[in-house]
Amino acid sequence: MVLLTKKDEGQRLCVDYRKVNALTVPCAYLLPRIDDSLNALSGTKWFSTLDLAANRQVPMDPYSSPRTPFRHHLWPI
Repeated sequence: MVLLTKKDEGQRLCVDYRKVNALTVPCAYLLPRIDDSLNALSGTKWFSTLDLAANRQVPMDPYSSPRTPFRHHLWPI
């Protein structure tokens, strides 16, 4: 993390993700476009969502944990 000075003399906190991005394997399945997703829902009467925050979070694979840009004491390393 780097603290930079803006043109108006204010401060900005910046994070350099270049090293993390160099190690990241790109996802093979791209996210669908939002308009395609909304068009797929047209005409439906019932909708459902899963709220993982309300129950339990999906555990992270221990092999993937060191490769995350952020760590928390609840995430085992």
